[in-house]
Amino acid sequence: MPPPPKPGTPKLAGSNASEREKNRKAASLKITWGTVTPVDSYQIQIKVGSNVTHVNTGAPPKLLANRPDNTKHIIRVRAKKGNLFSPFSDAFSVFTRPKTPDRPRLVGTSTTADDPLADVKARAANSLQLTWPSVGSGITYDLDFGGGDVRSGVSPGTTFKNLEPNKLYNLRVRARDEARGDVSDFSSPLRKIRTRPPIPTGLSRLGFDLFFQQIQLEWDSVSTFPGDKQAKWQLGRRKAGSTSDPQILATGKLSITRFLETSYPLGTQQEYLIRIAASKNHSFWSPALAVNGPIVNLLGIQNSFAIIPDVGAAAPSLLDQSDPFRL
Repeated sequence: MPPPPKPGTPKLAGSNASEREKNRKAASLKITWGTVTPVDSYQIQIKVGSNVTHVNTGAPPKLLANRPDNTKHIIRVRAKKGNLFSPFSDAFSVFTRPKTPDRPRLVGTSTTADDPLADVKARAANSLQLTWPSVGSGITYDLDFGGGDVRSGVSPGTTFKNLEPNKLYNLRVRARDEARGDVSDFSSPLRKIRTRPPIPTGLSRLGFDLFFQQIQLEWDSVSTFPGDKQAKWQLGRRKAGSTSDPQILATGKLSITRFLETSYPLGTQQEYLIRIAASKNHSFWSPALAVNGPIVNLLGIQNSFAIIPDVGAAAPSLLDQSDPFRL
């Protein structure tokens, strides 16, 4: 009686780069092969490092789950008919992808925070400082801002610059290890973060005052930015040396770059600050401008003969203190 026929040797598909990219994930590999006859089942051999395992399966394809991420796998397959096995197919090597990172977030916020307007220092007008948990050693990351703006070779904690003010960015990140598993999938869902409006610059006091308790302030005009048509400036005042938020004295359109202070608290040193508000999105406050008070004569009228300009000294000078017309 002739021996039972021996099954033919299967040929693994996916030995080319395009097939590997399509069927590999961080924790799984999907493999397939050409069927042979006669056959009852197939056996897949998987070698990871020095560890070799076998998986018995039916017809292809087969999803190999619970695989270690960013790790080299050497795979081959053989057919089984009764108690007979075919020779193993040619082996091919494939890496699982690096682990997919968690979504990027602003430094100073929690992993679950999902506030596009989080009030942290990491969110500025032209930059965002972002972080995410590392997924392994020797790995860099690609940060995708959308619209083709992908920053490669970055790491958690990086401050990303050259961004537009007051713009909503849809962010995602992926891991990259070109020596092993190449790139991971991008994080999901997207993280939405809006940059702040720009900070007004050049806040200063004009070199002369008008009348009793009146001070003139001016600042530079602001360049256009997304949403600027609805934006306004906010001028604040606080006691000099304070670190608290200032009291907002006035708001106005961005086309206006001067303000007349008519209620300066005499006998005190104050600080003025200015920022931009675009709906609920605020810029940082500008650097504080310290002011000692208006220059008036004893009748409360501007002294046009002995004006001592005060453009925001941190403390009165000796000349300021000896001036009988400064209150």
